[in-house]
Amino acid sequence: MEGKIKILLADDNDKMNEIQINNLQELDYIEICGIALNGKEEIKLIEEKQPDIVITDNQMPEMTGIEVIETITKDENIEKKPKFIIVSGDILYQYISGKNKNVIEAINKGIGIDRINKRIIELIEEQKENIINKPLVIENETILKLSFWERIKKFFKREKNILS
Repeated sequence: MEGKIKILLADDNDKMNEIQINNLQELDYIEICGIALNGKEEIKLIEEKQPDIVITDNQMPEMTGIEVIETITKDENIEKKPKFIIVSGDILYQYISGKNKNVIEAINKGIGIDRINKRIIELIEEQKENIINKPLVIENETILKLSFWERIKKFFKREKNILS
């Protein structure tokens, strides 16, 4: 699924997950890479799936969304840190918004699902260029928007030249 934004959903409310899936499936540049129903499962899936963005609830079993964000942020073994969007009815979610560089925004569930969906899509759109068009750097040479196979050919051409 090259060129897509990988999104992990984390909410213990199945209905909320279903709403988010239906909302995000319409975007052709999105891949939903997993659904976590509790905080520990969320951490495991972040490590395994390496999502670009995690849409997380705060109040979940096992660990809160804030605890997950703090754990992931501090874990030096996780090279690729995802960006987080917190969607929660819990007022504590506001604490982490703005205090952690990996949190894009915190959204209050009380504003209604249509506004939540609209805001999530706006936030993903803001991140889209940074995620999909990340430059690939090879020996001080930046290669933008090359397909996977073009990058592989360029790599082996470079290696062949080095070995010759």
